[in-house]
Amino acid sequence: MFGIFGKDWRQTSTFEGAALHPLGPASRPPRVLGGVWHKDLPDAFHQRRATTDRTPGTDANWLAAQPAPTERLTGHGLYAGPFFAHYGHFIAESVHRLWAWVEAPDTYDYLAVLPQLRQKQAAPKSVADLPAFQRDLLAYVGVPEAKVKLVATPVLADRLTVPRQARLFGPKGRTPKGYADFWAGCEQRFFAGYAAPLPDTQDRIYVSRANYLASGSLAGEYYLERQLAAEGFFILRPETLPLTTQLHLYRHAKLLVFAEGSAMHTTELLGPLAADIVILMRRPHADALWRGALKANSLTIFDKVIQLPPIDRANDGSLATHRSMSLLDAPALVAALRADGIARLPQFDLAAFQEAEAGDVARYLLNVTLRDTGDELADRFIAFRDAFARHDNPYLMNSLPAGADDDMDDDSD
Repeated sequence: MFGIFGKDWRQTSTFEGAALHPLGPASRPPRVLGGVWHKDLPDAFHQRRATTDRTPGTDANWLAAQPAPTERLTGHGLYAGPFFAHYGHFIAESVHRLWAWVEAPDTYDYLAVLPQLRQKQAAPKSVADLPAFQRDLLAYVGVPEAKVKLVATPVLADRLTVPRQARLFGPKGRTPKGYADFWAGCEQRFFAGYAAPLPDTQDRIYVSRANYLASGSLAGEYYLERQLAAEGFFILRPETLPLTTQLHLYRHAKLLVFAEGSAMHTTELLGPLAADIVILMRRPHADALWRGALKANSLTIFDKVIQLPPIDRANDGSLATHRSMSLLDAPALVAALRADGIARLPQFDLAAFQEAEAGDVARYLLNVTLRDTGDELADRFIAFRDAFARHDNPYLMNSLPAGADDDMDDDSD
């Protein structure tokens, strides 16, 4: 075993009789109930995050309390860790042990994968049952489907090698020296042998979140992307494209403008990009997460944005801040895009944007999931409404904007 506090990210530890526990139904990336257990396994080899002590990753106490498995898994396996169901967390947290397979594929008889199940989802019986993006990722790094062992029940591995995660997710996470070269090698090998048709490359791409209105969005984004499309930007909706196609487009682009979201993690699977990247932030204080993750020619972050207070709650009962809607400072954004030579936006009309923004707020309120009732729900709406006082949009005020049709009033017959 290598020294666990060394700078080399290529660290593995091999055990006889390590227990593999599938992810429990309450597992989430901040608290993983499942994984690998052996009395000699250092904490650094569990699933970890570079966030805070409140979100450490693997709950080692939970693992230690589980009964020893009776079923045995023969051969020499490599531990891949949890495969999270959420696309962004899968790319950001589930792929960083696969370097060990790529560097020594003939060493192992199988790759042990712990799938995370969505609510009411049946356990996958084969790789074909995994989400398409997970299958595409395994193909991208060269893992044959026949070598993948899905851990659905507790099992005792005769011999198991556990790699450390080469990179940890979180604002304190950094890409270690040489790890970008690892992904560059995967990129070169995969596309050198890829024979299926791929779409034409695009120099300037806007990566949209407009279809995620109630799941973390920028109000007015459809209007903005139409302006960019009119100027020649290719509008990419990552949820509609295979992982391979996204990687192909990103690796050839000269300029990538992202609405901040999970799609940005996809670039972590490539070597250093030639493209300039611009991020339109949804969360004004999340820039540290991306500065440590993205490998671009240049990185520009626009963070003049108001993230509205959340109305709904996550499945664990916490406020769903990650699904909040955000309001852009549109005049500042247009000025920044023009000043930096990113886009001219000659047809941009502020009043039209503001009207589209207000329409998105209304649609958000009609589509958001409400889990609170009574005073709690009222408090959420009051906080949501009060946030508009900090934003300049007359269509979101308690009066119609000047020039609007306001002939009707409450006293009319």
